[in-house]
Amino acid sequence: MKKYFLATCIIASMFCAKATAQVFVIQRGDDFSTYATIQAAVEALLDGDKLFIPPGIHSLTGCTWTTNRGGVKVNQNTLAITKKVDIVGTGYDQSIESSIIRDGSFVLSTGANGVDPGAGGSTVSGVRFESDLHLDGVSELFMSRCQVTNAIRFHGTGAKNVLTECDFNNNVIVNTPFYTNFGTNALELMISKCIFRGSAQNFYNSMISNCIFLYFNPHGSWSVTNCTVNNSIFVTTGSDQLSNTFLNTTFKNNLWVGGNMYVGGSVGCIIDESNMMNVPAANVFTNSAAGDYTLKPECNCQTIAIDGREPGIYGTAYPFKSSKLPAAPHFKTVSISAETDAGGNLPVKITIEAQDR
Repeated sequence: MKKYFLATCIIASMFCAKATAQVFVIQRGDDFSTYATIQAAVEALLDGDKLFIPPGIHSLTGCTWTTNRGGVKVNQNTLAITKKVDIVGTGYDQSIESSIIRDGSFVLSTGANGVDPGAGGSTVSGVRFESDLHLDGVSELFMSRCQVTNAIRFHGTGAKNVLTECDFNNNVIVNTPFYTNFGTNALELMISKCIFRGSAQNFYNSMISNCIFLYFNPHGSWSVTNCTVNNSIFVTTGSDQLSNTFLNTTFKNNLWVGGNMYVGGSVGCIIDESNMMNVPAANVFTNSAAGDYTLKPECNCQTIAIDGREPGIYGTAYPFKSSKLPAAPHFKTVSISAETDAGGNLPVKITIEAQDR
């Protein structure tokens, strides 16, 4: 764990959790600027900026986003990122210290791709979205250690987005109408070490690895097309047959809890002997009710992943971080003296914490 100490009074006033007003910070090179509202901060963003979201609840009620696709449209209670930026919160599971965006819709739109394809797009880490989250044609987004409690929806022609170490409490929905005739979602999602709790998931052209699906119902609102699914854990419900909405998808080295999964009525799917079937639920997670998804020894599945490690979020050489904190440096504590010292200076001490990864 690395800790850094700064003496910048402006930044201290923004991130002190006990402050009476929430202040948003934009870092542009070596310069910092502050904003009183999330909409004011987002509207001020330029490509390459870093936006720090302070602890607390930030409502999108009253925010607007005006677009001109298919005619001018004003989207109420909506905030959109249209620049290539880095968004850093304080963590999604830190009680009152969490950065929470609530109400309405939060959108990452095409401008968040950046101007150079292949150079990487925007990043988002350490935020809990209690708003709907829309990826509107955005590509090369890297989203890590976030929680989405409402639906996350993919629209348009976005591709090569990465979701890692995230917690999705609701549904993942692909290619839903956001703009009339806005195209088909290419997606090419890379999803790793994520937890999915919703009963409706819709994946297209995706690579899914080391994830946990807690309410997998193959005859529910699932649709999986042209995907590869490896090293993941499915807690199954309902029938032991794959739905016919599963198309051209390969399942390898997965753990199926509470049922056996067969190709059945699906088209072009492969489930081979590398999958471990019908494992009793009582033998799998240490304490899933408390959010502990470490595997019990009696699971006998600790080496079934392709790399010889365990399936699920604690597999791979870099397992899921139980702290759920962003990897980027974030503000931990702020101490501001009540009075100046003998030299007329105001002593300020800020602790910035960073994960080792």
